[in-house]
Amino acid sequence: GILIQWGTDTRNQDTAYIISFPTPFPNACFSVTVNRQATNAENMHKTWATPAKWITTTGFTIDRHDDINGTQSINYLAIGN
Repeated sequence: GILIQWGTDTRNQDTAYIISFPTPFPNACFSVTVNRQATNAENMHKTWATPAKWITTTGFTIDRHDDINGTQSINYLAIGN
């Protein structure tokens, strides 16, 4: 069967960091989609360098772009089995 998980994370660091899934996928995570919530007009046009990488059954790594200022939140949707 297919397992779908989602969540929100808020950070202020401009380096790569790991986001863990609430429940590890038993076999594999096929896809992670990330959507950044811009908190002000200054950051609205700036994008993430690489939204989700190093996807595993327990989580994924996100690398925030250096020119994004302040605390930012993201939403993610992960699909696996």
